[in-house]
Amino acid sequence: MSVDKHKSLVKALIQKTDAGKLEWKPTASSNEFQVSFTNSSLIITDQTRGETRDILMLILNELGEVVERFTDVELDATEPRTLSMDPTWFNRMDALLNSARRSALGSDRILNNILTELKGGD
Repeated sequence: MSVDKHKSLVKALIQKTDAGKLEWKPTASSNEFQVSFTNSSLIITDQTRGETRDILMLILNELGEVVERFTDVELDATEPRTLSMDPTWFNRMDALLNSARRSALGSDRILNNILTELKGGD
């Protein structure tokens, strides 16, 4: 798969996740979240190498086999080095990981319940 397709995939996942249109689920591994499609699924997680933290995306086929993998580092490596204010691919994929976590663990529902309880305590 080309890097351009990886970038398009990340952008589409961010858009659909932010719109609440994807159902992310936790996996058995810590800080790893999965979304399933008809014949495939994606996993997003982070990995630490020394003092460096990267965001990793895995693409799985219908048998659960990893058929493609890429990191924010690979996507950032294709960008021209500028002083642009555009977010890096690490920033984008880290935000996606956080959104996937909130979706999978139901943080919006939990926050709404807490706010409701706090408002009722007046």
